Amino acid sequence: MGVILLAYAGFGHRKVSRVVRPGLLEAIEIAGAAAIIATESLGLVLKGSFSANWLPLAAPRTILSGGIAQLFSASELIEVGTGLTIAVFALLAMEHDWAPDKQDETPGDPGDSGRPGDSGPPGDSGRPGDSDRPGDSGRPGESSPPGDSGRPEGKSGDARDRAGGGG
Repeated sequence: MGVILLAYAGFGHRKVSRVVRPGLLEAIEIAGAAAIIATESLGLVLKGSFSANWLPLAAPRTILSGGIAQLFSASELIEVGTGLTIAVFALLAMEHDWAPDKQDETPGDPGDSGRPGDSGPPGDSGRPGDSDRPGDSGRPGESSPPGDSGRPEGKSGDARDRAGGGG
């Protein structure tokens, strides 16, 4: 995986993505997992115990002296290495970061929309006392004229709007 990341840093995503294809890597990963299962299962078939050593042991300090341990380790290296490569390149192929962009925020979310000068209509923060309309301070005892919700007609949600009457 380190060699692939080094190639990614050196050549960029476009050139490395031709070689690092998820379909191919997933097939290699499955082959590594199948080799692990086959290595362990052959012990059950040939020696009567799952994961039993069924390979002949060679002279000490040689590559074949470990029996199935080397075969298991090589299969595990293939399986885990390709799995990590798939995960890393899936993250590298993402087109944006984890945090939402300001222009993606919906109205009512904290922050502004990301567009200059677009912070909503004046006095539309939803907090009492934050209005620019005269007579609508949001304080008790000071209210708007009757039927004046501050919204366009039909948008206030009061009974007169639902009944078709105006204010």
